[in-house]
Amino acid sequence: MKRVQFIFLCLFFLAAGSRAGAEGVAYGGYFSFKGAGLTMDKTMEHGFIAITVNTDFSGVINGGELYPGYRGSAIYNQVFARGVTDCGVTASAYAGMGIFYGYLRNHDRHFGHSAGLSGDVGVMFDFPAGVRFGLGMTCDMGLNVRMGSRGIDNSLSKWYCNGVQRAWYPELRVLYKIGEPHIQSVRSKRSRMTFGVEWGIALPFVYICHRDFMVGEGYRVSDDGTYWHIHANGEILGHIGYDLSERLNLAVYAGYSGICKDFRVIPVSARATYCMAGTSGNGPLAFVDYGVGLNSGKDVNIGKLGFGYRFGVQGGTHVDFLLVGRLSGSCPDIIDPDTRLPVPTERIFRNIQTVGSVGLSMSITL
Repeated sequence: MKRVQFIFLCLFFLAAGSRAGAEGVAYGGYFSFKGAGLTMDKTMEHGFIAITVNTDFSGVINGGELYPGYRGSAIYNQVFARGVTDCGVTASAYAGMGIFYGYLRNHDRHFGHSAGLSGDVGVMFDFPAGVRFGLGMTCDMGLNVRMGSRGIDNSLSKWYCNGVQRAWYPELRVLYKIGEPHIQSVRSKRSRMTFGVEWGIALPFVYICHRDFMVGEGYRVSDDGTYWHIHANGEILGHIGYDLSERLNLAVYAGYSGICKDFRVIPVSARATYCMAGTSGNGPLAFVDYGVGLNSGKDVNIGKLGFGYRFGVQGGTHVDFLLVGRLSGSCPDIIDPDTRLPVPTERIFRNIQTVGSVGLSMSITL
């Protein structure tokens, strides 16, 4: 039932875009510590309507819960200040009010149906290449209603506290405007060096384990098998690279990444990226990435394969939306089934775990 409701929200998002028409509409992604999803802007005379459908990471991003919630909102934002730079970038400040609905956790615990008013404030930057960056904050004010055995239980109906307590979390929206003439971004001829940052979410789903250890009671345990389990992890990376040709870039990446529950590493890797429309153009791209994850003597190998699309923003700056497949090793602590404590290193004879995951990332490259 909850999946049906989330699909309905996505269909509402698509229907709103089709009814709005192509002119003055921008589509893109929504990224925050609160969640991630899709967003759409429809330009109006004195502002814009922002429609967002996203997952909710309450209780998930800290590893306490397994499944995210979902949320949808429609907000009319009034632009109260606007300016244009010498290079053609339009900067605007906005604020507005609208409505939201979702199946969300309250206090990072139990799910409930949440609905009410949603307030928005922030700034946005429109680039001549057709890309819009928005940075803001949203406050959801409403009720969180849990269903009892006999329907709605008044004792389970409370204020949606997470909507106010997490209002200060920053939200980044990156959109591409449809139906408007765009100026192609061209990289400066002075340098082939590239710099940037990438962040995203990864969902490990398959674990291949080979473990052999001695428990506190004195007997030996061997555990070999394949397990299926989903757990959300985040990743943030910085990179420096060089354009070897018009379409090929080679870069070194490093940052901080979660491999699986309770196992995090500092990844260092080399990545080759092939841009089908050129490193300075708008178009599809593919990459292969291989390196090592550093973790206090528990170093692991990490391999990635990804596909995406590149949008030029301004003066050689680009935004990439990426779908990433990752295969990596991990060495999480082994928990003694008798004492429920980590097994000491001297009692572990083998602890090898291969983790397969998929994820979504966004990268900004200069």
